[in-house]
Amino acid sequence: MFKPASVIKRLRARFGTTISITNNTTSTTNYTTGVETKVATTVTGVKAIVVQATSAKKFAYDIAYLAANTNFTYGGLFMRTAYVVILLKSDYSGTLTIESTITYNGIAYAIENIVTLTDLSGYIINMRASK
Repeated sequence: MFKPASVIKRLRARFGTTISITNNTTSTTNYTTGVETKVATTVTGVKAIVVQATSAKKFAYDIAYLAANTNFTYGGLFMRTAYVVILLKSDYSGTLTIESTITYNGIAYAIENIVTLTDLSGYIINMRASK
């Protein structure tokens, strides 16, 4: 029988890298000042397989172009890079949600999608740069 966890362990041993996973655990709000304080927990040194999925240039128009449709506009060309992370539950015992943040090579990435493996041994995660 095919076991995804054994294949992932072999790939991780050969191509694995370390990532950090941050979860927002609690938040409190001061109703007098309106300031919200968030407390986050970060787990560093998590071994995972990280693969670049896509790298595409995207042009973003200025809001003036969209509103008035004039000939003179400002815009910018942005490079959007997406990654796929393969993570075993044995490597990370915490909770993993869409609100979690993954830090890879010093850049924080937002999780777009989490798929649980068929034998429930791990996750396949799609992520993009959060800023």
